[in-house]
Amino acid sequence: MAAGVYNITIEQGVDLGLEVAVQDSTAATYSLTGATAAAQIRDTYNGSLLATFAVVTATGTTGVLTLALNAATASALPLSGGYWDLLLTTSAATKVRLLQGSVSIAGEVTE
Repeated sequence: MAAGVYNITIEQGVDLGLEVAVQDSTAATYSLTGATAAAQIRDTYNGSLLATFAVVTATGTTGVLTLALNAATASALPLSGGYWDLLLTTSAATKVRLLQGSVSIAGEVTE
């Protein structure tokens, strides 16, 4: 299954939070029990790491992942942007790329 494409714009100097509802192929809520997730931003595919999202995996069967970048991390991102993805490792150790896309950066004026 190919990852979904979700392009994001990150505002420098502002906290960012994203919630991702994970569903299986039948559109039923996917249980994240025993699963872990990771999300990163890189300047190019397989390039230099620019930032790592804090990822909270909800317990139980809610199927929701919460991704966050704090304002300081967002401020350090280059205006050139990059690419990101979200990788889920299931309780059976299967790796699934859930989302991927480009990252645009909106520069800050007021600090």
